Amino acid sequence: MTRFTAQFIAICILAAPVLPAKETKVAVIVLPGDDKPNEALVQQKMLDAAFQKSGDGLAWILVAFQRVTPELTQQDVTEQVKSLDEKGKKAYQYMKLKEAKKYFSKAAALMRARPLTRCNPEQPAKMYLYWARSVLDAGDDSTAQKLLGQIQRFDPDAEPDPAIMPPKLVATFDLATNERGSKPRGKLLLEIGPNPGTIVVNCRRMPPGVVEFSGVEGDELWIAAEISGGSFASSFTLPGGKRRQLTIFSGRHDDPLTISRRLLSLNRRMVSLRDLHDRPDSDLDRLAGDLGVDVLLLGQLKNDKGSGLLYTGLYVPSKGLNSDPILVPMSPSGNPVAGELLAAFDTMANQIRSPSVLAALAHTENKDVVEQAATSPIPKQVKHRTKGDKDGGPKWYHTWWFWTATGAVIAGAVTTGLVLGLSGNSTEPSGKVVLTISQP
Repeated sequence: MTRFTAQFIAICILAAPVLPAKETKVAVIVLPGDDKPNEALVQQKMLDAAFQKSGDGLAWILVAFQRVTPELTQQDVTEQVKSLDEKGKKAYQYMKLKEAKKYFSKAAALMRARPLTRCNPEQPAKMYLYWARSVLDAGDDSTAQKLLGQIQRFDPDAEPDPAIMPPKLVATFDLATNERGSKPRGKLLLEIGPNPGTIVVNCRRMPPGVVEFSGVEGDELWIAAEISGGSFASSFTLPGGKRRQLTIFSGRHDDPLTISRRLLSLNRRMVSLRDLHDRPDSDLDRLAGDLGVDVLLLGQLKNDKGSGLLYTGLYVPSKGLNSDPILVPMSPSGNPVAGELLAAFDTMANQIRSPSVLAALAHTENKDVVEQAATSPIPKQVKHRTKGDKDGGPKWYHTWWFWTATGAVIAGAVTTGLVLGLSGNSTEPSGKVVLTISQP
């Protein structure tokens, strides 16, 4: 009877599923490949794809780390955005609506590619309003509504005064607000660690500690952080449903140098993702330990007969790549094909739940763990409403001169000669301009 009981217990233990002892933490690493100029973009796309599966009851917790620093510095982006914004507003004043839309679109793309830590949320909010006004005056009501809805990403208090705003803009803004209100909500648990730092989301500075951020499903999150040893900047899309989770890695005092050495070694040896199947790499093992993660989600750009290809895979420290690399085709514009990239991350999410990976993780102990990542502090709710500001003056969107300049005056300007002597496709005027945007 005793022998039977022992055998039965042994069988039960072997048949029982392997459960993770804790939430699995992952980092995205783009290995040096054949297309270095495109690695920063690919890194951002991979981070966003990993973010979609990071959070409550999902595949993993993402520790966001950047191997590739964006080419443009914060100062570069700030100056270029300011220039494009000014050109867009000037083009709008002269009713060169196509030019205005082009300038505003370029400015937004820059801020999306390289989010800023030092920016005033009023600036992009104004820019989106001018942009919306340009497309509304061009007759594209649907796009104008979408753009007006984006204003509240930056300034949740924006609510135009119907007494001074053009009726069509009032109606379109109300439609945009109602549409946003009817969409599902998304939540994000956001923190930085192990060292403290400063996080900025859509030009709004977050309070220290663990923060629960709430927004509308599908919103862009332009996330930037000032961290130990440098900065972090990447864009994400906020999903609805389960709460997502993101930890921005801010290393201890000696981490940046240590990590740089690991990356330099990987670059010097030109480690190929295709050679890592069931074969561990000491630098990758140590890098996972430095970042305090259990698994690395790897990517590498390769050229094959003139076509760009992205290879991805799930790397388990001391074990190697879990399977053959997963191929993601690249579009002519240099982006990973979105559906294919998400499918690759679906595959890696399934792999990380597999008994073989869970068993490997259960027996792997990281040397260096990111403390406070996805842990106990009670989240602080970010306040999106900021009514009762102590500045005493009216908000930029409540001033009569702003709304008059961007709307109501246009009707009268037609009879008085809005622009005299405009020529060709140039933004610069060759004559007198009646419409101006300045405070009296």
